[in-house]
Amino acid sequence: MWWLIPAALSVFGAVKQYQAGKEMKDLAGRQEQQAAQNRELEIQQLAENVRRQDIADSRLRGSAMAKAAASGAEVTGSVSDYLGYIESEQSLEMQWMQRAGKTRADLNYSSGMSQAESTRVSGKSQQYAAFGQAAGAFSFLDKGGFLGGTGGAATTAGAGAGFMTPPSTPSTGFTGKGFRF
Repeated sequence: MWWLIPAALSVFGAVKQYQAGKEMKDLAGRQEQQAAQNRELEIQQLAENVRRQDIADSRLRGSAMAKAAASGAEVTGSVSDYLGYIESEQSLEMQWMQRAGKTRADLNYSSGMSQAESTRVSGKSQQYAAFGQAAGAFSFLDKGGFLGGTGGAATTAGAGAGFMTPPSTPSTGFTGKGFRF
């Protein structure tokens, strides 16, 4: 009956490993939700930053126009060119801010989704490993004759030869100078 201890430990480990895999798959779902929420938040922050920048740009253009008008200069020629230049640069900067912000949000979303997928795959892997570990437990049970067998699946396949043999069974293998290898 000595073989019941490793079989029980193997089943217990398999159950815990399966549960850990399930938790990892659940975590992957939460990571996907968080990635989507983070992306939405970044898009909202971008829209607010663009709005604030547009207000600041309008104030700057208005201030430049007011200063030109207060000085008595007509808003033509170089003053008009300068105001046009400012507006053009501000427009280019606004377009860049929108593109960069959207790209950053998309990259962060992709990164979060990749992390979620990695977690999901790890969870599945743990669950599959748990099935293998449970199968090993049944092999131990079969080895003891519990399931009506005489050698177990592992021994029949040639795996585990000499593994978990009772102390009264001699081990095969090279021995030399009193040591077993």
